[in-house]
Amino acid sequence: MASSLIFRASRRFLKPSSSSSVSLHLDIFNPLSSVQQFATQNRNPSLNPSFKPPQLQNYNFEFRKTVGSLSNFHLVAHVSTWPSKENKNQSGSVSNGGGVDATWVDLYLPKQFQPYARLARLDKPIGTWLLLWPCIWSITMAATPGHLPDFKMMTLFACGALLLRGAGCTINDLLDRDIDTMVERTKLRPVASGVLTPFQGLCFLGFQLLLGLGILLQLNNYSRVLGASSLLLVFSYPLMKRFTFWPQAYLGLTFNWGALLGWAAVKGSLDPSIVLPLYASGVFWTLVYDTIYAHQDKEDDLKVGVKSTALRFGDSTKEWITGFGIACLGGLALSGFNAEIGWPYYASLAVASGHLGWQIWTVDLSSRADCNRNRVLGASSLLLVFSYPLMKRFTFWPQAYLGLTFNWGALLGWAAVKGSLDPSIVLPLYASGVFWTLVYDTIYAHQDKEDDLKVGVKSTALRFGDSTKEWITGFGIACLGGLALSGFNAEIGWPYYASLAVASGHLGWQIWTVDLSSRADCNRKFVSNKWFGAIIFGGVLAGRLSS
Repeated sequence: MASSLIFRASRRFLKPSSSSSVSLHLDIFNPLSSVQQFATQNRNPSLNPSFKPPQLQNYNFEFRKTVGSLSNFHLVAHVSTWPSKENKNQSGSVSNGGGVDATWVDLYLPKQFQPYARLARLDKPIGTWLLLWPCIWSITMAATPGHLPDFKMMTLFACGALLLRGAGCTINDLLDRDIDTMVERTKLRPVASGVLTPFQGLCFLGFQLLLGLGILLQLNNYSRVLGASSLLLVFSYPLMKRFTFWPQAYLGLTFNWGALLGWAAVKGSLDPSIVLPLYASGVFWTLVYDTIYAHQDKEDDLKVGVKSTALRFGDSTKEWITGFGIACLGGLALSGFNAEIGWPYYASLAVASGHLGWQIWTVDLSSRADCNRNRVLGASSLLLVFSYPLMKRFTFWPQAYLGLTFNWGALLGWAAVKGSLDPSIVLPLYASGVFWTLVYDTIYAHQDKEDDLKVGVKSTALRFGDSTKEWITGFGIACLGGLALSGFNAEIGWPYYASLAVASGHLGWQIWTVDLSSRADCNRKFVSNKWFGAIIFGGVLAGRLSS
């Protein structure tokens, strides 16, 4: 009966056009459906010009009916101007800001808090990660050699990064609300779309800054002054795109302030030989990822008259950001050298340089989706790269963590060519790489086992002890099995499996002839793994040509 009532009401009052559809929602768990939320989900006036957000309230119908044991539930009918299933592919996917692709904000937060969460970009944590990393690098570099970094300090900075990023986004949206309405990617932001008023945004900004002040007061006096001085950058950054083609450089100065603040919070002062190269490398890194990100909006930026490095560099973008990437890595190397950090740091830089190179040379600057994907993948891989050197302090399995880090390229390489991941191929390949790393890096770790015992760090060499050869034999078998499965799923020809047979012989020779008590022999066997990699590569190449 209730459904027939809705049907009659919808026929009588709702006359959808070809570009809109009538949607019926049974809202049991949230009976007070927000009309305002509905209005924000129907922002595009071109789809139905006669409907404006205030008028939409006249076309919402609410019926209350008791049915069986269910009482007081709402049936809500409304006109939806989102693309129907038939034309969705033609119009493209709707941005998350519109509410089509649900995030944790939509699923778990009360409706009245959702606009504020989106204003602080809590549904898009990538910005918080990019703000936090320089802080973590600096705090870790400032730690006493041979000791863990201050985790209380890291936690404070993590909370501070979340709040400061949210405050910066709030300031940006308040100052840019007129521009945001003209940009496709930003027109549905809470202030620009009218879901929140500027006054509500200002109140929320004050709340975030008040919480940030509470965190800042936990630091030493030197850090308090240094931290407070960053607010000048935070408040002025949103204006830079109106005056200069280099707002990304200004964002770099802002986002990487934590490289200075992290060191000062631990040491009580700054060491310019360490923190200035670290800060500069962060600025260059920002110029890489935010120039890529800015290519999403270059057409809209031209229309509204704002500036960016994407517009400044144009077709020369990849050459420019390649230079910035080299400068970033150089700054990180110089900072690490001056801080006297051990060799694992430079191994992580080698992995990071590979990732940065992949990111720069494979990005499709004409694709909004690919520009955004590069930014997200960049931060996710850095989680592994910069946390690996700490693992030997926590676990006897740092070699496994190194495997996760060193073999990330198995995922990136496929994604760079195909634009997506095929789990049936790349996951066995990635796993086989991790097992291979456990073989060769466990052998390598036996060189340092006496020193590791003295200084109190951990490794699989110490974990396995006299059973090392049995363990790494198992890892070798798992490695070869993963390679075989990946090749089978990729439908590679028979030469690939012939190469696996040769590679298995090499791996067996390596494992069963190594003298784990001899540093020289451990190093010799470790170095021989370059031939294992070459054998597999040759097999893949020959197998692909024959298939």
